[in-house]
Amino acid sequence: MKRPPGPDGLPFIGSLLRARRDPLRFARDVTRAYGDIAYFRIGIYTGYLLNHPDHFRHVLQSNLRNYSKENYNYKKLKPVLGEGLITAEGDSWLRSRRLIQPVFHRKRIARVGSIITQAATGMLDHWAAIVDRDRTINLNTAMMRLTLRIIFRALFSMNIGTEANQVLHSFTRLNEDIAQRFRAVFVPPPGIPTPRNRKFKRERDNLDRVVYEIIHRRRADGNSHDDLLETLLSARDESSGQRMTDRQIRDEVMTLMLAGHETTANLLTWTCYLLTRHPSVVKKLRTELRTVLGGHEPTADDLSELQYTKQVLQESMRLYPPVWIISRQAKNADTISGYPIPAGSTVTMCTYTIHRHPEFWEHPDAFRPERFDPGRSEHQSPEAYFPFGAGPRFCIGNNLAIMEGQMILACIYQRYGLRLVPGHRVEPEPLVTLRPREGLHMSVHSPEIRHEPH
Repeated sequence: MKRPPGPDGLPFIGSLLRARRDPLRFARDVTRAYGDIAYFRIGIYTGYLLNHPDHFRHVLQSNLRNYSKENYNYKKLKPVLGEGLITAEGDSWLRSRRLIQPVFHRKRIARVGSIITQAATGMLDHWAAIVDRDRTINLNTAMMRLTLRIIFRALFSMNIGTEANQVLHSFTRLNEDIAQRFRAVFVPPPGIPTPRNRKFKRERDNLDRVVYEIIHRRRADGNSHDDLLETLLSARDESSGQRMTDRQIRDEVMTLMLAGHETTANLLTWTCYLLTRHPSVVKKLRTELRTVLGGHEPTADDLSELQYTKQVLQESMRLYPPVWIISRQAKNADTISGYPIPAGSTVTMCTYTIHRHPEFWEHPDAFRPERFDPGRSEHQSPEAYFPFGAGPRFCIGNNLAIMEGQMILACIYQRYGLRLVPGHRVEPEPLVTLRPREGLHMSVHSPEIRHEPH
């Protein structure tokens, strides 16, 4: 059995230079040239790029026990996230999932609605000083601050104050560093005090100080809180009866702090960018907001009526999925589409390319929220849509992310319009998540001002 086709690359380094220069373009070029399964080599690492929904389901669902996160990519996340919900495996992951799952139940997160609208309204009140003026905002930074504030209130019952800037700065630096390590030929072990390793440790220590302070403050509080942190602090091991250590709690808090604000912020940033380019979608969105909300702030009860708002977010996640790539390592030999996958091989699934697969999406690069209209099923391709992954490790916070997105988008577009700063180049930057490189610089306007595409 032959291995699948793929780029030959250069001696010794394979496709390293192409993949480092533009990972998204590399993935699209490979899938276009070699099909839905391709073999590639980046330095000493080899792998298989999968680009068909059957492959995604095989690895993440039907044969998931054969595929682990014990691969190169997730090992690079562990120095920051530890053994949290994203990186843990086996029984450790299952215990964490069962413990945390109830916190994200639909009925429970509905109570977070007032937290979301209060935070969003506070942000928009600050924007009032720059409306229709020659002042701009970095929308990505604004969304990061907003979603971080919401996560702290919703999951930890805390108001994040001066720590916000430090948390955002450290997360950004670590995000960039991890992405660079993914694509490096050689990475010095963490114990070697290189300038890069010292900087990495400094930023991680900054985050640790914030997280451990949250834990210690709650332990000293003595009051009962109905939130995630209380769930973690009161949990006991089923067999030993022991409580979680501060380190275990730290790993879960760090994981949910990162995943809970980073991905939603990027979703909102990319959505607002797409809306600046599509005035007709903005018009239809505002029509729904006027009809459903009539000028009042959105509540959880309004979400079922804000269907077009949800479709806008779903289409944004199709074009710019915050989690743009998923990888696993084969424990035992397997076969995919007739090709052998040796034990120990890394399989990579690029959400960004499957969401633009021409076999499953008509005009795949076009922004068309109507694709997700339940009444137009002939235009849907749910089998090729994986913004939250698939299988048992499907994103635990998917409902909260959509809820936040609907409510924040509704708050923004009832009050203001956004316009991309002329000449500002918008380019996706595939780090751990998919961010806009150099942020997204916008001016804020009254909603009646027409949004011209750029």
